Amino acid sequence: PGNMESTDADAQQGGEEETEEPIETFQAAQTSGAIEPTAPKEFNKDNDPDSAAKAPAYRVAALCDLGSTYRIIGDLDKSDKMFREALSIDPHNVRTLSHYGTFLYTGCVEYERAAECFEKALRIDDSHVLTLCCNELFFH
Repeated sequence: PGNMESTDADAQQGGEEETEEPIETFQAAQTSGAIEPTAPKEFNKDNDPDSAAKAPAYRVAALCDLGSTYRIIGDLDKSDKMFREALSIDPHNVRTLSHYGTFLYTGCVEYERAAECFEKALRIDDSHVLTLCCNELFFH
């Protein structure tokens, strides 16, 4: 039994080492506000009669969060893919436009495309705090 316990502990430590960095990065991103909380925990497609209507919004929020996370850990290709997929579902999502604009500006140095994202987001909602702050920071 003693060997079994140390083997389990070793296996557990090995598993933690493999996932520790991305989890810590994701938690740091949440703490810093780079990733906003999205779907409430009580969402359940089986007990929510409006789940079909809500599903795309939750998917867009999740894809936006993934795009932000991939940007933070430096995987720009996956980040771009997540943002594009989110915008293909909802091209007028202000939060996604703002996060994608930030990605384009900071990760890809594509200033014109970033400006287009912020301008579109501000046309949709001229009081969205993230959009206002990023637009001001990057372009003024």
